Amino acid sequence: MEEFIMTKVAVISADGRIAGHVIKELVARGYDVTGFGRRDENTTGAQTYSQLPLTKVRGL
Repeated sequence: MEEFIMTKVAVISADGRIAGHVIKELVARGYDVTGFGRRDENTTGAQTYSQLPLTKVRGL
């Protein structure tokens, strides 16, 4: 049986204090991290980042 190892992780509220520590650890362990947060620029350390104002997302 082949083992599946997850390597891609999305972090919501990536520009928050706790998420910053989580992202740093994930990157150090070799994960491909995509961050979503309120700020325009990527200050999170994630490989990719998108601005996503969660207060304006329909359905939340």
